[in-house]
Amino acid sequence: MAITAIKEVLDSSGLGWSANSSGTIRRAVRKFVLTSNAATDTCATADAYSGLPQANEGYPGISWLRVSDRQTEKIDTLHFSCTVSYSQTESDDPTSQDVEVEWDFVESEEDIDTDAYDHPIVNTNGEGFDPPVTREYGNLVLRAARNEATYNATYASEFYNTVNSGTFLGFPSGKVLCKKISASLVTLDNGYQYWRLTYIFHLRKDGWKKRILNRGYMVKATADAEAKRKVDENGYVTEPVLLAADGTETTKENPYWLEFEVYESTSFGALNLE
Repeated sequence: MAITAIKEVLDSSGLGWSANSSGTIRRAVRKFVLTSNAATDTCATADAYSGLPQANEGYPGISWLRVSDRQTEKIDTLHFSCTVSYSQTESDDPTSQDVEVEWDFVESEEDIDTDAYDHPIVNTNGEGFDPPVTREYGNLVLRAARNEATYNATYASEFYNTVNSGTFLGFPSGKVLCKKISASLVTLDNGYQYWRLTYIFHLRKDGWKKRILNRGYMVKATADAEAKRKVDENGYVTEPVLLAADGTETTKENPYWLEFEVYESTSFGALNLE
């Protein structure tokens, strides 16, 4: 006396979900027909068949759906029907887990052209130093990790080395630089796959514009005049002079700084990390 065959009734199987106070519940149902070689076999015999999905076994391809119930009934003399129910909360779906956030600092040695009070670093004649003065910068670093169903490398590259065009995580536009969006493919024992993405951002309170001291060899006598090569008692100057915003000459006590957007800006809102 034994079960000799099992067949899944695909037309009667399916997936579904419903919402309740604890979150979204996903569920699945699979139905099987078992064939016995003895009319005396009971539902207990059929239910004990090892070919049926077992308690807590994962649904094919969706590991967080697990067997929660199994009901077996006799159809006729040699056949049994078995309904296997799967359920689980969405919190067990790897891609529904919360973003993991880590804050840190990274230090870098960089050239500087102003002191702590925004005065230009020049000698008594207004000349810059060669090599330039350097200082250590500490950039705030955000690492955000999240499981996602897919990864699009082309889409990720659109954010690489761009700054935020709007407020992001409370930081004003231009303060956050996206340094990396890396991804690794994770494969579970049942073959289900998802991507583990890591986002890395560098944050600087002064932003990421390139600041350059406004100076040169061409100077305007007045704001409306044409710029001409600066001349002193020895002829054409051989060192650049400090320039005001209007192109006239200024002093080292009143420098004017030019700022350039060297990184493209884009909205980080599409990343859904806030």
